[in-house]
Amino acid sequence: MNNYEQKQSLYISELIFHVCRIFHDSPKLFSISEFSVRDHQKK
Repeated sequence: MNNYEQKQSLYISELIFHVCRIFHDSPKLFSISEFSVRDHQKK
């Protein structure tokens, strides 16, 4: 694994961590967005 790939994987894991934290902090927001996605898929 070269340096660029290492940095990229670190960035991705940081991003995932932040997304998970946002979802954890606001489960209501997550359920609303999930609902709207389902609603959108029906159409």
